[in-house]
Amino acid sequence: MSCQYLVDLHTKRGDKIIIFCDVKWAVEEYAKRLKVPFINGDVSHSERMGILNYFQQTNQVNCIVISRVGDTSFDLPAANVIIQISFHGGARRQEA
Repeated sequence: MSCQYLVDLHTKRGDKIIIFCDVKWAVEEYAKRLKVPFINGDVSHSERMGILNYFQQTNQVNCIVISRVGDTSFDLPAANVIIQISFHGGARRQEA
């Protein structure tokens, strides 16, 4: 899987990786296969904040998969790699 290759490559470099995906089942499937946490509309606010906190402030979580809920309100300055998969196109706030 190309995504796995990219995650492995950037993990070895110590990068913080966000994988954006617009398809709900794919978010969960990628997270499962990569063994990383995910955030989608079904994840509670407190769970989201916990995942984001671990991502931002620790080395325990260096990769997360996020659905469209990540299009707004997420400030993740620690992230330095974005992998965008299975998206619908159009104006993407994620790219900003």
